[in-house]
Amino acid sequence: MVVVRPRQWSPHEDSVWTSLSAVFSAIERLGKFGQATAMP
Repeated sequence: MVVVRPRQWSPHEDSVWTSLSAVFSAIERLGKFGQATAMP
């Protein structure tokens, strides 16, 4: 998942955005894992 963000963000916003991206990719990975191991 590629996210384009504005250039002039403060370090605080930057870290918040990084955390959000990490959370989203973790959810995405968990979703794929859940599908792969789902019981019929």
